[in-house]
Amino acid sequence: KMIVVANGKNAKLGPGVGTTYRQVGPTCPSNCPLLNGGCYAQRGHVAIHAARADDDHSSLMRLAGNTLCRHLVSGDWLKTLKTGKKTLDKALIKAVVALHTKCPWLVGWGYTHAASEWRKAGITPKDLPSNLHILASCDSAEQKAEHNAAGWRTARVINEAIDRQADEFLCPVDAQKRKGIAHEKRTNCARCRACYATDKNIAFIKF
Repeated sequence: KMIVVANGKNAKLGPGVGTTYRQVGPTCPSNCPLLNGGCYAQRGHVAIHAARADDDHSSLMRLAGNTLCRHLVSGDWLKTLKTGKKTLDKALIKAVVALHTKCPWLVGWGYTHAASEWRKAGITPKDLPSNLHILASCDSAEQKAEHNAAGWRTARVINEAIDRQADEFLCPVDAQKRKGIAHEKRTNCARCRACYATDKNIAFIKF
């Protein structure tokens, strides 16, 4: 099934944050530079969840008891047709939108490397419920500028903190990990809230 974890134990996200997982590859843009080239979702515990996932959306309502949910810890918002072509999975988007519409107390966030496909389909962040936040993952400053101009907040992986642009908030979770701060002293997504409770663009330092 589409893996849904209602009572998550992901230390980076924070205790109790719900999570969803999809398969890496069939749901991702073929031109994503991280696919088979360093994608965190293709290793460790995340990869185990991703490998077990399919496209059953029926279990999403298991998240109704949560207050926070990180969507698609693995995978993206596309689907692969029998012809091999990849297209935006509108059924998934509809199901996630329905979840957050029915559960206004549930705040969800996630990222997509396929923001251009959302734009082709005429779906913008303004079309989503106010408690659902999807950021456009970018591979360059040029992509960031393009998506920002189209109304998307962005998330971009950078090599060093000095590469951060003035309108980008540096993810403290990754920054603290890179500095070697002890695990128990780091912040987490539930406390930071920048990705889902602000209007900031986000920058993650590459590992």
